[in-house]
Amino acid sequence: MPDELDDLRHKVALSCRILAMLGMVKASLGHVSARIPGTEEMFIRCRAHEDIGLPFVKDEDIRRGPLTTASGGDMGDGYRAVGESRSTASRCDFVRM
Repeated sequence: MPDELDDLRHKVALSCRILAMLGMVKASLGHVSARIPGTEEMFIRCRAHEDIGLPFVKDEDIRRGPLTTASGGDMGDGYRAVGESRSTASRCDFVRM
């Protein structure tokens, strides 16, 4: 399972960069999240103190946390969940790209 989780984390980071490249988001606005199958957890793009925006998201910028993480919730190491995290990820099991 660790390889599958690493792959899912990578896909979330890659999706952020693709959305930015296509002009579908602006700078640091927007996020991508993925529910971790079989759990009540998600991988989500979070904002750090020095957020440089979606075009530059790395795998380590994607954090694992509960679906119930509140907007602005602490995701560790100075990262915070974005405002839409609770409402979006809790409704979706996957997003196909």
